[in-house]
Amino acid sequence: YLDKGGSIVDARLIEDDEGTYSVWVRLGDRPGEFRVNQFQNDRAKTYRDLNLAVATLRNEFGYYGNIGLQTDRRLAK
Repeated sequence: YLDKGGSIVDARLIEDDEGTYSVWVRLGDRPGEFRVNQFQNDRAKTYRDLNLAVATLRNEFGYYGNIGLQTDRRLAK
């Protein structure tokens, strides 16, 4: 998609309750939000390291805009 001139206009990282991050993006020419999946697989591409997830957006996808961060983790009381 990106190699054919497509663009990412927004990105969001969602941390699940186990501390794993998934990447969600909005594309320039398509409505809605899309989860980044593993290559040739329908499973989410996930990261245990927040810095690696951000680096992937920057270095592999060429996205340098805002990145939202959302968490489903709750601290134990």
